[in-house]
Amino acid sequence: MQKFLHYYRVGTLVVALVLLTGIFIMANRSAAASVAGNINDQTNSNARYKKKTKKVVKPKMTVPTRTTVSSGTWGGNGIAIVVEPKSARIEYDCAHGEITETLTIDKNGYFDAKGIHVREMGGPIRQDSPNQGQPARYTGRVVANGMTLKVTLTDSGTVVGDYDLDHGRNPRLHKCM
Repeated sequence: MQKFLHYYRVGTLVVALVLLTGIFIMANRSAAASVAGNINDQTNSNARYKKKTKKVVKPKMTVPTRTTVSSGTWGGNGIAIVVEPKSARIEYDCAHGEITETLTIDKNGYFDAKGIHVREMGGPIRQDSPNQGQPARYTGRVVANGMTLKVTLTDSGTVVGDYDLDHGRNPRLHKCM
């Protein structure tokens, strides 16, 4: 039995020495590779890394900040607007007007335009007293095929009205008599 224990101890010792030798060799290789890597890093920083391909940059699409309101008829209760490329004509129940510039909207659909507003009266109009109208401000918003409109007389700040219109809708007008 003693002989067996002796061989067992010697075998265990041999196995331990082999394992320690292997660990020592691996540690030295790792240290040598690290030193070699540092030398390569100093001479060529891309030596350890794959060269990255350049990223293709696509040009960004530019969104116009202002666009024009859709041409054609916009109708609502008591109002009709005919939008043309550089102006717009407006008919109310007892008035008419004109937007004297291109009706443009910002990226959120809002607009603010200058024009004139002319009050009408029922019955005949005398030729010697033509009504030239008053300066007006037309503000609102277009969302899809709908428009909200506020008409304000510039000189007095009087609000003529607030209207809801739809593109392509027939207006409901009741002209003054």
